Amino acid sequence: MTIIRSTAAAAALMLAAGSAQALTVDVLFDDSADETVTAPFVGSATLVLDGVLELQSEASARSEADIPDGIYLLAEFFTFEFDASFDNPDPLGPDLTFDEGDLVSPPFDVLVELRTTPDGRTFGFETLSFFEDEVGDGDLGTNFVNEEGFVLSFQPGFGPLYFVEEFFVEQFGAQQRGARATPLTPVELFGSFGPETQTSDVPVPAALPLMALGIAALGAAARRRKA
Repeated sequence: MTIIRSTAAAAALMLAAGSAQALTVDVLFDDSADETVTAPFVGSATLVLDGVLELQSEASARSEADIPDGIYLLAEFFTFEFDASFDNPDPLGPDLTFDEGDLVSPPFDVLVELRTTPDGRTFGFETLSFFEDEVGDGDLGTNFVNEEGFVLSFQPGFGPLYFVEEFFVEQFGAQQRGARATPLTPVELFGSFGPETQTSDVPVPAALPLMALGIAALGAAARRRKA
């Protein structure tokens, strides 16, 4: 009986985790490093998180509204999905796409910060273990490396900057190139990411006639009141 109850409880937890609404965060990438996200955009990404594993030895699924802003260990989530795509400056080059399977570090080694801005929710990453680059010890950020040999790296410390370029590995004193052949156009994307920022409240031309009609109607109503 105890085994049956335990099995039923585990099944209920799994069902609850599967039925909750996942948190989906959509961001855009631009080509300016001013920490604001404005057109022209060079890429987009979607982060999906679902089902936070509670520290009190019990699993509970949280709806989107129940996953508040804060810092989480990526391994805390039952579901972690990531999809990003960028415009390739090389017209003959492959699509620059990345997904959760391209994450270099294991989920228990990566922190994700969820935060809300006036333009919507966004995220940032921090990797707990640091890599050693050819210059010396240094934090290279949270990296995704795809099969074509390109790296998408997010700024350390949950920062709003990123870069995309070909991946180089220094091994046994010899620099080895990734699987990708030398491109016709170097792929070097660098800028900011986050929700789209509205830079102007100027109405679009199509809305101007409607505004004119509204103003005219207000004027006619005022004249009738005076009469």
